[in-house]
Amino acid sequence: MGYTHYMRMSGEIDQETFNIIAADCKDVCDNSNVLLAFDYDFEGKEPVFGPDVIRFNGVGDDGHETFLIYRDGHEGGFSFCKTAQKPYDEVVCACLIVLNHHLGDKIEISSDGDNDEWDPGRDLCEKVLGYGQEFVLD
Repeated sequence: MGYTHYMRMSGEIDQETFNIIAADCKDVCDNSNVLLAFDYDFEGKEPVFGPDVIRFNGVGDDGHETFLIYRDGHEGGFSFCKTAQKPYDEVVCACLIVLNHHLGDKIEISSDGDNDEWDPGRDLCEKVLGYGQEFVLD
């Protein structure tokens, strides 16, 4: 299957909370050293951070599957992103940490990786947003 992160969200995210999540995700992505685009083969087309979706990927060979979160819980709230541990994995992990921070028990996150492999995402969140180190995979 490949190195993948999984997320299951219960229900829709209210607009105000999603706006905060999208802004935090944009901040961590803008402050990373990873080149991002709308999709891996869309260099020049910007990632999307709201109002109803968050969507980005690494560029070219540094991308794999698109990270995609819908505010309305599209697809029953289940989502996954195969990153193949490419450079954009750091920002995928950081954005999942953002979701966990704001949604708490309304979201379940799992991963093919172990807790140590999430350290770059935690560190990025902590540096940019002041939270993230408390996140631990179950």
